[in-house]
Amino acid sequence: MKALKLLAAVSFVAAMLWIRPAHADGNAALAQCQTTLRILDAGEPTPGSANIKTASDANFCLGLVQGVVQTALIYEEAGSRMICIPGKGIKNEQGVRIFVRYLSDHPEQLHMNETVLLFIALQTAFPCDIPH
Repeated sequence: MKALKLLAAVSFVAAMLWIRPAHADGNAALAQCQTTLRILDAGEPTPGSANIKTASDANFCLGLVQGVVQTALIYEEAGSRMICIPGKGIKNEQGVRIFVRYLSDHPEQLHMNETVLLFIALQTAFPCDIPH
């Protein structure tokens, strides 16, 4: 029994050494959000293009944008304005377009975390020192 526990522990440690943490960077986000724009621009997935990866990429990108925008709006309601999104918010499609444009214009930053990059992209598009 003791040998079995030791074997299980060694196997677990060995498995953990092979698992690499997911690095959520701008390279992946750019590809996922470009997929999202292709779907949005077409109005729907084209025949043969709809698959689990395409849907997953689009859903991830839209969720990332919505999450960061909603977080910015919550901070604004609390009196801490970091991103000054106009009115009551923006559509997810607009957020995706801002993000893709920023990533395309700043390839030197693609190694950075995707959430940080989206935050910077939205700050650049909606700075708080300019009225919207």
